[in-house]
Amino acid sequence: MSRRTRTVQLLALSLLVAGFLIAQSTGSDRKSEPSLFYPDREDAGFRHAKPPSNALLAVLLKTPEAKLHSDRLRAMDREQIRELFRVVQIHLATSDEIDWVVGGLFPMTSADGDWFWLVKQENGRPKVILFASGLYLALLSKRTMDFKDVRTGWSSAAGYTLTDIYHFDGTKYRLVHAFKKTDKIP
Repeated sequence: MSRRTRTVQLLALSLLVAGFLIAQSTGSDRKSEPSLFYPDREDAGFRHAKPPSNALLAVLLKTPEAKLHSDRLRAMDREQIRELFRVVQIHLATSDEIDWVVGGLFPMTSADGDWFWLVKQENGRPKVILFASGLYLALLSKRTMDFKDVRTGWSSAAGYTLTDIYHFDGTKYRLVHAFKKTDKIP
């Protein structure tokens, strides 16, 4: 075997190993991403959250939910408003595009639940693709149109439970199942 052939084979093998290592490191990063966001359970999913970027904050403030509190927000400066949101970077699809789970802090919550936004990049800009209210938001392993399905849940002390399942439709998440359960409390 000539020296040139051995050099080409060694180079090809090196590229193959490097590609494998890069693929493994990307996969392991995604495996470490949180899939359960449950503020009342030791802040699950939000422990390493960051405040939103300017572009993300601008999109969140345009949502109908944020507009509900426009009077209260007018009295706050930009940094105070930024502190009402916490952002966790995730991957909703198998692509390398970065997405975000955003959790609201008072007053960006409801009286008996938390507010969650799922945001993806579209043409380099953030776009809200789901708003949901509940006690938790879970990213499921099952996928629709390459995006993870989503489950939210809420329950009351009186034994009433709501569980919603959302699927991505190519543009945004849509509610596909709403489960209601009432437990009789003696």
